[in-house]
Amino acid sequence: MPREGADTMQYSKELKESIIRKMLPPNSESISKISKEEGISEQTLRNWRDNARAKGMAAPGNTNSKLALFFRQFFNRLVLNM
Repeated sequence: MPREGADTMQYSKELKESIIRKMLPPNSESISKISKEEGISEQTLRNWRDNARAKGMAAPGNTNSKLALFFRQFFNRLVLNM
């Protein structure tokens, strides 16, 4: 559940992680869809995705090539099954 701050909402680490997992294969849900379902702005979701990438977590990218998609899915399966 989000907590309201002075100017921003604060979300739990668990919620952020579960939403980032929705972005990953096999779900590969779009930021737009997640935003509508969860009531969280698309920009906030992009920030979470970008922060996850910066920390080295496999996070969805902006590239649409089939080869890039294959390697992202392969890597994510390795990481999620550890």
